[in-house]
This record gives sequence, structure tokens and C-alpha cells, in this order.
Amino acid sequence: MQRRYLTHPFPSLAVVCIFCLLASACGRKAMPKPTQPSPPPHVEDLQAVVYPGMVETSWTLPKIEAPDKGDGPYTYSVQKSVIEWEDRNCPSCPPISSRDVQLVDPAHPAPSVAVKDGKASWTDSDVSVGAAYRYQISALDGKGRVVSQSPPAFVKILAAPPDPRDVKTKTGRDGVVLVWKDGRLPKKTKEPRGELQYLLERRPEGGEAWESVSPAPISGETFTDSATAPGQYYDYRLIPLMTADGASVRGNPYVVGHVQAPEEAPPSPPGSVWIIPAQGVMEVNWTESGGKVHGYHVYRREGKEIVRLTAEPVVRPPFVDHTAKPNAVYSYAISSVGPAPANREGLLSKWVEVRNVVFQ
Repeated sequence: MQRRYLTHPFPSLAVVCIFCLLASACGRKAMPKPTQPSPPPHVEDLQAVVYPGMVETSWTLPKIEAPDKGDGPYTYSVQKSVIEWEDRNCPSCPPISSRDVQLVDPAHPAPSVAVKDGKASWTDSDVSVGAAYRYQISALDGKGRVVSQSPPAFVKILAAPPDPRDVKTKTGRDGVVLVWKDGRLPKKTKEPRGELQYLLERRPEGGEAWESVSPAPISGETFTDSATAPGQYYDYRLIPLMTADGASVRGNPYVVGHVQAPEEAPPSPPGSVWIIPAQGVMEVNWTESGGKVHGYHVYRREGKEIVRLTAEPVVRPPFVDHTAKPNAVYSYAISSVGPAPANREGLLSKWVEVRNVVFQ
């Protein structure tokens, strides 16, 4: 009797599967390509500054890889919300109304939108004194959908501060001196009466960019600019600033032009001074000033008496005070001396107080 053997189909199928797996494992592996652009980073630095009759918003445009052809993948929208005045200090309170007030296309900005060096700015002139607003920037995709939103910027519209009066400049020993008088505030106003201060800016005569002269608002009616170049002509811009109820508003700038700095301005004082008591003496240290400096003078204050400890300028720190009395409290300050032949001495640094502790 002839035997019959049946051939099972499964082994051949297994061989085919193994071959397919080996073939698919060959070649270079690569990450799958995205089918749509990645969401843009959030706008994080939205700022809103209040000027008379307007609010200027500005922010940095996120860096997005532009396509080879056509417009960019995203546009931006400025959203404005009206806040109840009673809720002006309540960030979580719901607004009265919200609406999109300006569309910003970085590739084709509108005439009312300024786009320069990766920064965008838009000015809102539809504001009222005694009102509170909230601004946000939304990123929109090609279909107009919101894909990200910036942190909010809150503003409270106060009455504009008065213009300064009788602004005058003169060249002093330590730099350019500006003197002015405060403008007259209204006697009766419904808005909270705040503190009147000033921002001072400077630019070389004929220049375009203004730079801040004072790192903080100026309280008072005078300021000395000692960081000028010798003999350089400058324009100055004095801006009144009213601060009240946690908000501020800038007034109209007052510009003074063609102001000449001293021919040889004295060097600025050291930024930091520190004292190290050591075996009955006081070792005075400081950070050296930038620019052309011939040396430094060391001053000591005990009570109301101030004495200069250096007959000639010290070339570099430290300076050791051997005349300090045990357990006495002293304050030290340093001035910088300009190069010859003028050898002009600049302003004193901040005083640093220390006790000359001597252990028996």
C-alpha cells in the first residue's frame, strides 16, 4: 500500500513572514515627518504702557520657521477686555466685555502695527480716564483657531500728569545739571492723587535712539548726568510720571536740545565697596571703575566728621587704614580720580558702615 504524506502550508508561510521582517529592518531608520507645523511658543513678554489718551502694547514675536512659499503659518490677535473700575485690582474677576481689536500678520503688518527686529507694537487710542483694561495676545493658525495665548497685561487709565515747567540745563563740575519745576496738579479730581516723578532720557545730538539716564524714576526737581562723553552735545527728554493705585501713566515729554557736556567729565565712583577688619586695622576694598581712571581716594566718616585718608590717589585696592580705633564704628566711601592733567575727582560711592571689633 502506498503511503501519502500531506504537506502542511504553515512552514512556508512562516518563512515568508521572517523574510518580510528582515527586509523591513534593512535601510536607514528615520523619524516620521510632521504633517502640520508645531504650535508656536507663547508670547511671554507682553507689555502695556499708558500715555495720555492711549495705551502702547509691545511684545516679542515668537521665532517660527517660515515655509518655503507663501505666508507664515501663524498670525496674532490683540484681545482687549474692559474691567469694572471696582474690580481694577482683581485679576481673576470676569470682564465686562472682550473683543479682538487688532490682527497682526508679521509678514504683512497693517499700517497701525509696527514690526521691527522681532518686536511688534500696537497703540490703542480708544481708552478713557477712569477705566481699566486687560490685553492679551493670541496666536492663530491658518484656520483662525487660537493655539496659544499670552499672559495678560492689566492697565488702569489715570489722568495724565502735568508738564514740567521752567526746564533749564547747565554744565556743572560733575556733568550736565537739569533743573525744573513741577507742573501744577488740579486741586480737585475724582482720580486717586498719586506721586509725581520723572523719567529722564538722553541721546547724542542728531541721533535717533533714546537711552535712560536714571535707572529709577526721579523724585525731585533736579538731576545731574555725570555719565556723559567729554564735550559731546546731547538732547534730553524729561517725561513726567504719575503713579497711583498700583498704576502709572506717562505725560508729554519735554525735550531740551543742544546741551554740551563738560570737556572732561569726572569718572564714576566704584560700584561696590566692602571692608574687612583684620588684626586691629581696616582693609578697604572696592571694584575698580571702568574707563580712564588715574586712581582712587578713600574717605572715612566717624559721626559727622569726614576725612580723606589718602594724600595721593591709590592706584588700585585694597587700602589699609592703620588709624582706626578699636571698637569704633566707621563708614568708608571711595571716589575715582580722572587722568592727568585734569585729575578731576568724581562723586563718592555709597558709604559702607563697619565696626572695628578687636578681641583681647
